[in-house]
Amino acid sequence: MKSPPEEKFDTIRRTFSNSQLASRLERYNKTVRNSFVMQLRKDYSFTGYIRVELELTRPITVLDGNEPPQVKYLPKNTVKAIYLTSQTSASQVVKALLQKVLFLDFKHDHKIGSSSK
Repeated sequence: MKSPPEEKFDTIRRTFSNSQLASRLERYNKTVRNSFVMQLRKDYSFTGYIRVELELTRPITVLDGNEPPQVKYLPKNTVKAIYLTSQTSASQVVKALLQKVLFLDFKHDHKIGSSSK
């Protein structure tokens, strides 16, 4: 029996100590060149934005404002910012990303983070 796609993204669980978490967020924030930084709270939960780079090789059907649906290619290195918290799962990030780009269809199986090069 196959598991739902949401479970495939949520299989890796890592636990960090408070100092490791603080160190990783500090290191991440040093790489950010805009105001989209991660904020560490007193209870060691966090909130903030991550940047997701999209490099889709197939055309997609998108909604673009009030215009009719269009088939187009996303420009190479399209970047979208996604807001998340320490409670956000990977599948929730993927769903938010798909909503942000306004996909109408996404019929093919795509692997996230892999390349066919």
